[in-house]
Amino acid sequence: GPALGGPPAARTRRGGGGSSSEGRPMLGSRPRSSSLRRPRTLYIAMFVQEDLLGEGSFGRVYRCRHRLDGCLYAVKVSKNRLKHAKKGDQRTNALLKEVYALASLRDTRHLVRYYNAWQEERIVYIQTELCEGGTLERFLPAAAPTATAAPPSS
Repeated sequence: GPALGGPPAARTRRGGGGSSSEGRPMLGSRPRSSSLRRPRTLYIAMFVQEDLLGEGSFGRVYRCRHRLDGCLYAVKVSKNRLKHAKKGDQRTNALLKEVYALASLRDTRHLVRYYNAWQEERIVYIQTELCEGGTLERFLPAAAPTATAAPPSS
C-alpha cells in the first residue's frame, strides 16, 4: 500500500506523462483528466440549466439551479452576440437598458429581484429571482378587477 503521508490513490498515476516512476505526481505537472478542466463559461460553472421558461426577441430565459447555494434562479441569455455599444445598434442598447433598469430598481417589491448580470463571449446573462406559478400573461387576467357596475350609457 502507499506509505503514510503519500498522495491519495485517486491522485496518483502510473506510467509516463506527469508522474514519476513511483506513480507520484511530479511538481508542476497538470492532470490530464477532462473532469478537472475549467468550464467554458462562468454560466456553465455557476448554474445547472433545468428548463426553458420562455423566449423573446432578445433572449431565452431558463430556470437554473445555482451550483453553490442550491437556489433556483431565472437566467436570461441573450440570443445574439452583443456588439460594441453604438448609437445605431438598437438591440445592444435595449439589452443594456434592461440591465441598467433592473440594477437601479433593486428594492422594489413589484419587480423581480435582480441579482447579477455579466457578459461572456459577447453574450449577456441576467440573473434574477425565479417567480414560480407561470407567466405574467397568465397571471394578469386572474388579477384584473371585475366590473360590477354597468358602463354608463350616453
